[in-house]
Amino acid sequence: MQRRVVCVDLLVHGYRDAMLRMVPDALIGACELVKRLHPQTINNALCGTPVLIDCHQVEKIEPPRRTDASAKVEFFAKYGRWPSQAEAKAFDKTVTRKPIVKGEIEVC
Repeated sequence: MQRRVVCVDLLVHGYRDAMLRMVPDALIGACELVKRLHPQTINNALCGTPVLIDCHQVEKIEPPRRTDASAKVEFFAKYGRWPSQAEAKAFDKTVTRKPIVKGEIEVC
């Protein structure tokens, strides 16, 4: 097993080194395409920097949604089998959880 890990590590490092050797040529090629006003290359180059922000890429923060995933895991730990959807929902109502707090309140 140890021999396989070493072989995989050597293989990955070999590919990584090869990719790193290609980076300067790739940058030169991208620069040439930008000079020729290749629209896709220009867009890719600018989207990778904070210069151009795609208006369609708006961060959407969804409100927290309660799932019964943790109830399924707790049910499995208690009974040794996975619950049905109905069992998970019923079991979820019996589980008490501490609220998740991301910070502390400073009291003056």
